[in-house]
Amino acid sequence: RGISSGNGSSRQRPSTIPVQTALVKNQTSIEFDIKTPYTIESGKNPLVIEMETFEMESGYEYQSIPKLDPNAYLIARVMDWKKYNLLDGEVNLYFENTFVGKSLIDTRNLSDTLEISLGTDKNIQVKREKMNDFSHHKSFGNNKVENITWKISVKNNKPSKISLKIMDQLPVSLDKAITVSPTETGNGKLDDKGEITWELEMTPGERKSMELGYEVKYPSYMNV
Repeated sequence: RGISSGNGSSRQRPSTIPVQTALVKNQTSIEFDIKTPYTIESGKNPLVIEMETFEMESGYEYQSIPKLDPNAYLIARVMDWKKYNLLDGEVNLYFENTFVGKSLIDTRNLSDTLEISLGTDKNIQVKREKMNDFSHHKSFGNNKVENITWKISVKNNKPSKISLKIMDQLPVSLDKAITVSPTETGNGKLDDKGEITWELEMTPGERKSMELGYEVKYPSYMNV
């Protein structure tokens, strides 16, 4: 099976042979009943048989977690996907009838929107770097305080407008003696788990940057 969408280059989508099928919904399973007998000849070349084709409404968004990976990934967000009786498993992805990679469909997803990664886009540059001029540590009595600031820079080299979600996170303390407090979030949305999200709309060639700063306070006898 394959999922088709927009942009890419690599390998052409193989031609398919449509067959007539009927969808049979049982109490605990779904069957695709092939109405017309079909003979599959032996050979080395793979053969793709198209059992059913339908279009699904979806939106597209780029996502990046530069703390872990500097790449931007294109995500297809498929609405009302549960009514299509999709099966768990690996899928082939095609942009403009060109193979761009593989992904997975997980039907255990409880959300009404199914997210499918369509791979990276090198036309979107994301960089995360520590700002040494704004990072320092001090001692106050029995405590030490470290201030750390990161800068995230983004450039859209695509000829079209994009929506881009940047995600990061404050360090999580597992020791009550160590506290982490945000000092700068650059208009990002900070949740109660310490996760920060910036939702950007970028025009062609546009650059944007945001800063993430936090303060770490801990007893002077500890090494952090």
